[in-house]
Amino acid sequence: LMTGAKPSGQQPLPPMPPYRLSKDEALAMVAYLRSLKPTE
Repeated sequence: LMTGAKPSGQQPLPPMPPYRLSKDEALAMVAYLRSLKPTE
């Protein structure tokens, strides 16, 4: 999420847009996703 690349270094292919988040933005996204209740 922070670099816009896979761990292998490969960039996302269209139609997936590249994302470049700061560490704080990535942590906020993880915290939000963890706060959601699971669905069936």
